[in-house]
Amino acid sequence: MKNLLIFVNPKKEFVDNYETQMKMQIDNSLSLGWKVEDIILALNFDFEYRGVKSVVVDDSCYYGKRRRASKQTTICYLLDKGLIKDDCWVHDGDAFQLLPFETGEPDLEGKDIGFVSNISSPYLINWNGASFFFKPSAKDVFDLIREDMYKHGYHDEQSITVMSRRNTNNIRDRYKMLNCTYNLTYVRNTEDFYDNAIKPIKVLHFNPVVNYDNFKFLIPNNLLLILRRYNYES
Repeated sequence: MKNLLIFVNPKKEFVDNYETQMKMQIDNSLSLGWKVEDIILALNFDFEYRGVKSVVVDDSCYYGKRRRASKQTTICYLLDKGLIKDDCWVHDGDAFQLLPFETGEPDLEGKDIGFVSNISSPYLINWNGASFFFKPSAKDVFDLIREDMYKHGYHDEQSITVMSRRNTNNIRDRYKMLNCTYNLTYVRNTEDFYDNAIKPIKVLHFNPVVNYDNFKFLIPNNLLLILRRYNYES
């Protein structure tokens, strides 16, 4: 499996705190046993940290209407160019892995994508795209998502939510709903997610500045050390 991180910007450089996030993610991934060669850092500029060199993508991957949805356009680019040939975990800079994934985890049961939703019903998916899994065979699904985003000016989460509810191109047959242990968050009225999550938690989606105290009891020592190193925890 590959560990995919994405950031593209017209300035062709990190903005805000994204450089810190990417460094924290690489530190955390290496501490959990990921190999350098299995971490894909997709940027539209050159960057290197701890042996992880950026895979430079085209500036066209930037989706100006919804910049956070540039993750989807970048995935399409990577798949179009044959730069992803393995199963992949893609996640935001504030979605932190807490424990190593076991071999074959998560089990997508023959599906092409594994999503975590803010709604429990597989027919009322309300996708949270901060952490999900996919196989290269999902290329046509991402193409559909991108097409719908461009057509309606949607965020990627909006497109997959609408397409799922309408079952566009039988998209429900292509994804599996994963337990929120792979994207535990309290965003958008999801306070009950912890109760519903399979323990131990595997991926914690949180802002260390805003809601660190809510999640401190879940954070393992290796991640605490990283947070302290970057002055996110006293």
